[in-house]
Amino acid sequence: MMMAWEIPVLDISLVAADDLQDFQYFFVKVNSDGEVELAGDGEAALGVLQNKPGEATGAGGEAASIRIRQSIRAKRSHRTLTARRRSLVPAIECWGLP
Repeated sequence: MMMAWEIPVLDISLVAADDLQDFQYFFVKVNSDGEVELAGDGEAALGVLQNKPGEATGAGGEAASIRIRQSIRAKRSHRTLTARRRSLVPAIECWGLP
């Protein structure tokens, strides 16, 4: 008999610095103002953006949901995907853009 089990996830919410509606599932970081922005090449990412902050207003200031633990779906772009903190991002399922 198989028992039910759950894979715990950890999402946090922070304010988005800019309109990030086109960057759902991209790696993000926290800037010096404590707001979420896209992580650049070689930068350590906090996690992966799960929603589309900026969709309602077209501007920053909306809540960004960031997945920092467990299985993560991520889009790749011209940026290199690097996970420096493997304890926060143990499994990345990449699906892509050309």
